Amino acid sequence: MPAVAIYRVSVSGDNHSYVQWTECEGNTPPPRLINSRLRTIVFEAQGTTAVLNSISKSAAATIEMIGVANSNCSGTGNDESLTTTTTIAITTTAAPTTTTTLAPATISLGYNVSSALTACGASPSNYYARNGYGLDNGTQLFTNSALTTFAPNGYYSNGTDFAIITYAGILADKATCLGATTTTTTAAPTTTTTTTTTTTTAAPTTTTTTTTAAPTTTTTTTTTTAAPTTTTTTTTTTAAPTTTTTTTAAPNTFNVTNNGSGNYVINGSSNPTLSITEGQTYTFNINAVGHPFWIKTVSSIGTGNAYSSGVTNNGTDNGTITFVVPYDAPSTLYYNCQLHSGMAGDINVTDVPTTTTTTTTTTPPTSTLYVYAYDTGAAANLILYAGVNGGAGTTIYDESLDGNMSSFICGLIYTFTATLAPGDTVTFSTSTNCVMAGDDSNNCPSPTGGSSTFTTAYMVAGQNYVALGLNSSLFL
Repeated sequence: MPAVAIYRVSVSGDNHSYVQWTECEGNTPPPRLINSRLRTIVFEAQGTTAVLNSISKSAAATIEMIGVANSNCSGTGNDESLTTTTTIAITTTAAPTTTTTLAPATISLGYNVSSALTACGASPSNYYARNGYGLDNGTQLFTNSALTTFAPNGYYSNGTDFAIITYAGILADKATCLGATTTTTTAAPTTTTTTTTTTTTAAPTTTTTTTTAAPTTTTTTTTTTAAPTTTTTTTTTTAAPTTTTTTTAAPNTFNVTNNGSGNYVINGSSNPTLSITEGQTYTFNINAVGHPFWIKTVSSIGTGNAYSSGVTNNGTDNGTITFVVPYDAPSTLYYNCQLHSGMAGDINVTDVPTTTTTTTTTTPPTSTLYVYAYDTGAAANLILYAGVNGGAGTTIYDESLDGNMSSFICGLIYTFTATLAPGDTVTFSTSTNCVMAGDDSNNCPSPTGGSSTFTTAYMVAGQNYVALGLNSSLFL
């Protein structure tokens, strides 16, 4: 088992420090804040000297080892389950052991879960603490005399002072009950103007009283027939004007303060739900000393689950946090105080709608032309040309290279593949200007007539055919 001891860490004046340690069992609880309101904290931690221990603190804090704890983890630390009694053993040689048991302290306190003012006036109940402790910062409060069940979170008061428990039954933020009351309302002064007019005439008496008060006007008319006197009394009451000044934070700015350790106040609202948008930059002006402000993926105390993408200076209690919201941010984030679970709220993240551009590419249709031909002549040196849309002809068949065309079979000699378009025409000619006949099919006509060229019909999309009958022995 580890060596453990009881330690006291303190600050003085306006100094403050976060304190963290390794407990006897090896656990490390969240850092605890001590300041001018809670100057001292006592706990059990691993380590046996004021120098060689597991405690981290700032230079402003002092540390003392005030006792040695049991290595079986049954000592008295602020975050440990305490034993029922404290036993002091005095042993002398050849003498019996004397054991003295100190009873726990009984403290009569009023309680309310959410209001210090209500707790100050509540009927008291008995609570228990270690011997010698009372309603003070750092006292660990229990609901049973065995000191095994922590007092619940909330406000506790002896009728004069109050303190709050937010963690493990430990009292903190002690203050006077007079500070828990708030009195507001001072009426603006009222200006009253009275005008009286008296007229003597031989008519009945008429009395008219008019009272005007913003925003209600009351008119009372009384008519009395009597002596010839008319009296008119007008009373006007005008309330003093009221001037209201409203300060509105910039749209992307959140001004954060705290209401004790009960909640954050953001732009005038208590623990509000915040709304932000992807791609925008937001500024959090933090003025909540002792209540570090964290942006997280899970609502929790401590420093875990912090959201770091686009966040600068996360976890400050007095400064500026800048948040450039990334486009892949979760739809819901959270803000939390590092130390108090009641100081928390949701952050809703709005997606920026994406714009999709679709480009459609249309491939123009093409035409394929299959050329069939045969040569009934015997020249054996014929060259066949083809020109597109009246252009110069190019060689598509050379008998001296490709062999003599069949003299009696109409065969496929050439194919225009995807090089023609609908509406094109092809004109065929020969090197010898021999007789040529043609047809827009795959059946070769007889090579007769008086033409040495043939032009196809207009191409259509897809397959097209032309057949040529040649006689290389007849020239024109």
